[in-house]
Formats: sequence, structure tokens, C-alpha cells
Amino acid sequence: DRLYLRRYWRFETEVAEAIRRRLAVTEQVDGGSARAALERLFADWAGQMTPDWQKVAAANALFQRFSVIAGGPGTGKTHTVTRLLALLIETTASDGSGTPRVYLAAPTGKAAQRLAESVTRARSGLVSEVDARVMEAIPREATTLHRLLGVIPNSHRFRHNEDNPLNVDILVVDEISMVDLPLMARLFRALPPECRVILLGDADQLPSVA
Repeated sequence: DRLYLRRYWRFETEVAEAIRRRLAVTEQVDGGSARAALERLFADWAGQMTPDWQKVAAANALFQRFSVIAGGPGTGKTHTVTRLLALLIETTASDGSGTPRVYLAAPTGKAAQRLAESVTRARSGLVSEVDARVMEAIPREATTLHRLLGVIPNSHRFRHNEDNPLNVDILVVDEISMVDLPLMARLFRALPPECRVILLGDADQLPSVA
């Protein structure tokens, strides 16, 4: 009983279906090695009575192809996702799949620059905790979503789409509340089914650019 623009209704149902497909898959990981890595990478909370929600978020994301890590400024989203990336790279590489390809992205150039700077700072705290191969696989740079997808001049389409998907295993997108529905739909079209998607953002901040 609601009036929709057909185009936006299709975008909405397309994004919902893409998320459902990812949530329907439970990733197989070695529980013992994953637990050991979690304890090592999120050791700061040891002995505390309250839950370490950063550790909980990382553990949940380990078994899912789609995750949302939300929180206000200063709650440690980037710190969490950097250690989560180390965890995913370790556990993925240990099962014989090889080192995953990881991309960092954001809706604007300024947001991408902030994400890269935050991840670089968080990486510095991992040097003594993970090996060089894992460190090398965590990106130092981030890109805008438009650059990631490949803008085609004078067209609403991108170079990467369902027929030419991105070569990526793990995608992290920051400031997700700024991403409008058409761009989100086109992003999911360009992702291979096995790609893990991790979205970061603050539900109470920064409405979509559109």
C-alpha cells in the first residue's frame, strides 16, 4: 500500500536480495586457530567483566560474508576492522586459499583519505602481533566507490558490473550512511558472490550524498 518510483523499488529489492544471499552462507573456519587469533588480536579486554564488543563484532564477521560494524565517533570502528582484516587474512591463508585481495573504499575522497589514515595508524599497532605477509595484505590506501567501480563518462553505468566483476575477496566500505541506494545496488552488482562485505558507519551521522 505504498507508492514507489519503480526504479528505486528495484534498487531496494536488489540490495536486499544481495544481502540475503550473503547471509545465507556460513563461512567455514578452523575454530581453534580462529579463537587463538581472536585472543591475540583482541587481548586488551582480558579480565574485564563487560563484553568486548569489538571482539564480538570481529568474531561475528569471521563467519559471515556480510557484516555491519556501527558506532559513533571514537568507538573504535577502524581499529576493530583493521584487526578483523588481520584475522580474516590469517584464517583464509591458513586454509590453503591463498592471501585474499582486500580493498578499502568510501563514498567521497575525503572519507577515503580518512579511512586510509585511520587504517595506517591501526596497522602500526599490529607489527608485533602478526607476520609480514598479513601486514602486507592489509591495504595502506583507500579509494572512492566511483573510482573502484570505474566511471564511464556520460553514463550512469560503471566498468565493473555483473558481467565484469571486481577481483576482490574482502571489501570494507566506510561512512556507509553516505552511500545512496542506486550506488549501493551497483556496488553489489560488481562484487563476486564469494566476496566478504564489511560496512562501517554511524547511523546518526552523515546522510547520503544524494
